[in-house]
Amino acid sequence: MTIWTLGRWARTRRPSPGRRPRRARSTGPLPGIFSMHKSLAMVIGPVLGGFVLETFGASVLWLGAAGFCAIAA
Repeated sequence: MTIWTLGRWARTRRPSPGRRPRRARSTGPLPGIFSMHKSLAMVIGPVLGGFVLETFGASVLWLGAAGFCAIAA
């Protein structure tokens, strides 16, 4: 990680005092949507997992997780 960071610093150009830096291009709404869904999953996941564990037991929870992993793969 250190070598990668040093390499990035070496490639970064600093603008001269008389030159304005370029504005970063907009990447659109997709990164925001991805971030929102990731945050939402971090809130809903533990609550839903706790509910399934308390209601149906550990075997159903792990089989459901394995099923979701198989669908995602």
